[in-house]
Amino acid sequence: MASSKKITLNFDSPFTSLEMDYDEDKIQQIINNQLSNAIKFTKSGGKVGLFVNQVTVDDCDFLEIHIKDTGVGVVKEDLPFIFDRYFQSELQAGMGGTGIGLALTRELVELMKGEIRVQSEPNWGTEFITRLPITQLCTTPGCQIEHQHCLAAEPCEEWLPVSPDQMQGDKPIVLIVEDNEGVIHYMQSILGATYNLLVAMNGREGIKLALQHIPDMILSDVMMPETSGFTLCNTLKSDERTSHIPIILLTAKADISSRVEGLKHGADAYLSKPFEKDELLVRMKKLLELRAALQEKYGNTSVTLHPEVVIENLEDQFLAKFNGIIRQHLDDEAFSVSNLSKLMCMSHTQMYRKVKAITGKTPSNYIRAVRFETAIHLLQNTNLQIQEIAYQVGFSDPNYFSRMFRQDYGRAPGSFRNPILAIGS
Repeated sequence: MASSKKITLNFDSPFTSLEMDYDEDKIQQIINNQLSNAIKFTKSGGKVGLFVNQVTVDDCDFLEIHIKDTGVGVVKEDLPFIFDRYFQSELQAGMGGTGIGLALTRELVELMKGEIRVQSEPNWGTEFITRLPITQLCTTPGCQIEHQHCLAAEPCEEWLPVSPDQMQGDKPIVLIVEDNEGVIHYMQSILGATYNLLVAMNGREGIKLALQHIPDMILSDVMMPETSGFTLCNTLKSDERTSHIPIILLTAKADISSRVEGLKHGADAYLSKPFEKDELLVRMKKLLELRAALQEKYGNTSVTLHPEVVIENLEDQFLAKFNGIIRQHLDDEAFSVSNLSKLMCMSHTQMYRKVKAITGKTPSNYIRAVRFETAIHLLQNTNLQIQEIAYQVGFSDPNYFSRMFRQDYGRAPGSFRNPILAIGS
């Protein structure tokens, strides 16, 4: 259990209110990161002060925020690197932290066209001075500009995780499983523009969210409370609903034995902390490209139409079962995706995302593809009439069957007829 400490907090400001365009979430995050950092590196009995003022520099007005602590301080040689990702000062080593909070703070300040600087000495403490430009371009009373606010030259991405009903359909869903808030905020800052993000603070919650939403990829820490990343990886890779999901394990353990351990549990990639932004992005891109290759393999229904398919892995097993159920109900026009999901013992969402991920087709499109692939097989290997074939593959209206067939293949069903069989009939 972490020990508690007493620290005096002082807040001071020369004004009670100030009208300016601002992004409440980002300013709050800037101040929270700095206060958290100050408290973390200030020993019991020390002081942390926050002072807010308005200053004018070169005829421009700024909101100036000072956060000063009486903590351990930073040696002069470390000051140029204090805002670098993962950097930890020599005097602060072993006192907690990941070296991400201040890096994210500087990115937020610069995004808002501001600046941040630091002054510090060992045993004197540390002071951060943040300046944000004061603008009043927003004309709506009570307006708070958030996404295209007056402080930034271009729209800002929201980095907080979104609920499933708010997700943008064209973005892959990435589940971040991490118990360190600083690492979470950093990953949100580099991934939020490209991916829909879900966040879990421990492995048990991560497993629950993965089964519920079937994300396109999972980024998971290894050492977490309740359930480790190894257990999460092993659990999800053993479940047919989630076995296809690429999982990248992140850990501070960089030795070969730890990497091998992660790969033994089914991880698709293993990155050691601190990880480089570009390396993470490239790994994620490549894993999604591999999934596209998986779709190429399984997207052709004729590959998995026949019962003699060799069962090699969970994806093969899943599709063999999936295709088997479809074939059993092939002549049933009323057979729906809802019926199929129940027989697969999966929710509609789970089955939809699983099938879409490994085949590139929605379940309804896949069912229709199996019907038409079967129709082509019958056209080429039997002398059944087109009307009879339509009934056998679940169409009560042969004319509708022909129209849909031509829509998908650009040709009439009869053009697939084996001429020898056609003569024989």
